Amino acid sequence: MKNILNAPFVEEMKKTAANMYRLGWDERNGGNISLMLEEEQLSDYLDTSKPLRRIPLGFDASELK
Repeated sequence: MKNILNAPFVEEMKKTAANMYRLGWDERNGGNISLMLEEEQLSDYLDTSKPLRRIPLGFDASELK
């Protein structure tokens, strides 16, 4: 497995966060940035066949599948 910290999408996110701060669009460490990834983008970095943990939602979300 490759080191996920060196993945292109992580590098892109680091640059995006730095630019957001530099341009005054967000205070330092104050918010969330989301990035939609395809499973193929992660397969070199993570074992996508098994989850690390499961968190119960407490409600039926089957319609979201």
